[in-house]
Amino acid sequence: DAPTGPTTITVTVGSVASAPLNITLNTYAPAFFTTGGVGTGTALVTNAASAFLTSTAPANPGDTVSLYAVGLGPTSPATPTGPAPSVLAKTVATPTLTIGGQPATVIASAVSPGQAGLYQIAVIVPAGVQGNAPMVLTIGGVSTKPSSAVTLLVFGISSIVSNASFGSSGTAAACSIITIFGNGFGTTSQTTGFPS
Repeated sequence: DAPTGPTTITVTVGSVASAPLNITLNTYAPAFFTTGGVGTGTALVTNAASAFLTSTAPANPGDTVSLYAVGLGPTSPATPTGPAPSVLAKTVATPTLTIGGQPATVIASAVSPGQAGLYQIAVIVPAGVQGNAPMVLTIGGVSTKPSSAVTLLVFGISSIVSNASFGSSGTAAACSIITIFGNGFGTTSQTTGFPS
C-alpha cells in the first residue's frame, strides 16, 4: 500500500528505534531466493514432486520447476498489508525468464496462500541448457542484477578446466588431464587417484 519513490525505513525493537535509512521504494525489484541465502549462486528451486534440486538431483531440459523470488510487484487479488494472503494471488505483470541465455516458458507467477511476499514462478526448463545455467528474471521492465549471478542446476557439464591449475576454462590439450564440473553425474565424489 505504500507509495513508490524516496522514503525512509526504521526498525523498532521494543521501544528502541533505529535511525531512519533513506531508501527508494519501487514497484518491481526482482531477486531470487538462493540456497546460501546471499542472493547469488544456486537458486532455491523445487521439481514437480516438490523436492529441492541438488547437484546430484538436478533439473533436466523440459522439466517443470518452481523458482522462488521476491519483488515481483502487485498481485490480483491485491495482497493486503499485514498477514499473508489466504488465497492464491497472481502477479499483475507476467515475468520473463532466461535460463542459460535461452527463454524459458513461464507457466504461472503468484504469491502462494500463507506466504507473505514470497513469489513462486513455475517454468519449463528450455532445451539446450546444462550445468550451472545462469538465470535472468525480468518483470515490469526491471531485471535481476547480472552482478548477482544466480544459477539453476541442470543435468550436464558446467565447466572443463586444466586439472593442474583449474585454469584455462573451456580449453584442453590432447593427452592432458582435465577436470569436469557438472550436475547429475552421481552421488559419490571420487577425489583420489583415477576413477574407473
